[in-house]
Formats: sequence, C-alpha cells, structure tokens
Amino acid sequence: MTGGIGRRALLTAAWQRVRVRAEHVRGAIRPPASLSAALEGFPVFPGAVEVERQQRRPPGSTSALALTVRYRAAAGAPAVLAFYREALPRSGWEVRPGRQATSGGTLVLRWGRYSGFLTVRPGDEATTVILYLAALAPRPSAGSET
Repeated sequence: MTGGIGRRALLTAAWQRVRVRAEHVRGAIRPPASLSAALEGFPVFPGAVEVERQQRRPPGSTSALALTVRYRAAAGAPAVLAFYREALPRSGWEVRPGRQATSGGTLVLRWGRYSGFLTVRPGDEATTVILYLAALAPRPSAGSET
C-alpha cells in the first residue's frame, strides 16, 4: 500500500509545482495599461478577420470604457472556442466558462482592472467571435473620500 501513497504524494507534489509555475507566469505578465493595449495583446484566432469595432462608455458609467470587437473565422465554433480556452490563459487572462451551447459558447474574462466576455457563435458561412472588454473604473484608495 505504501507504493500507492508514494505515487499520490508524487502526483500531488507535481501538481503543486505546475500551479506555482502557472502563478509565476501569470504574475510575470502584467495587465495592460490601457484598453487599446489589452486589445493589441489579445490573441486572435488564426485567419480571423475583424469586421467591426466600437469603443464607448457603458450606460450609466462616467469613467469606465468598453470595447466591442467582432471577428469572422472560417473554422468551426468548437475549434475557435478551444483556441481561446488555451490561448487566453497563456496571455495572462483569467478564463471561466460562461454560457455554453452545443455548438458555441461564452468565456468570462478578467485581467487586472479589465473584464469582459468572448462569445463564439456558429454561422452558415463563418463563425462569429464577439469580444467585449471593459476597463473598470479604479477604486478609490482607502484614505480618500468619495
């Protein structure tokens, strides 16, 4: 039985090393300084073409900015979604699953003061990728008055 416990300890130790390395890599990549910089460093599915871009303030906000970018990709939605699930964490983004459909889905994104979502929708001729990013207003410091 000690062999089983030894293997479990080795696997646990290996997993902890992987987690520490992932946190180190994420810590080494700093969040972008601006919403434009966030988009510049954002991975784009190979061959995808940007078809629309809008930057505006979200309704009711006086200081936050939001950016919506729409891409078209010739690949199927599952391949596009798989690409983003892998590429975004390597670029420093925290990724959580959002609403999932059988042929597409949404990923919830966060990095520093930036958050948003990426939606992948299948189409007849191409897959549509919609990226929505918002730069959240900075929080007041603990000693300041609001």
